[in-house]
Amino acid sequence: MTNIDTFKNIMHDAWVDFHGPYSRRPPSEDEARQELYEQLNDYFKNECHGDWINTFKPLAASWIFNASSVISDIVQVTERFNAATPKEQRDHFQALLELAEWLKDYA
Repeated sequence: MTNIDTFKNIMHDAWVDFHGPYSRRPPSEDEARQELYEQLNDYFKNECHGDWINTFKPLAASWIFNASSVISDIVQVTERFNAATPKEQRDHFQALLELAEWLKDYA
């Protein structure tokens, strides 16, 4: 499994955990954010580095909670990318955008 596939799995699992179906009570936003940040911290510790991660994590969490209303925010970030933008940063934002587009009708 590629790094991006692992990342997509983390994000998809977090989305499903928050939006259901539920085997237990739905998590609060704080619980979901804490769990997502722990998983992303573990993932990024081994896979990627850079200040962009500090901007990325809140945007990813916002997508989990606000679903399709955050797609335009993700697009705005990706539109500012240029040749100097690290590939790992572009790849992760693109993966988040793909998931957001794919799941937008289900939240």
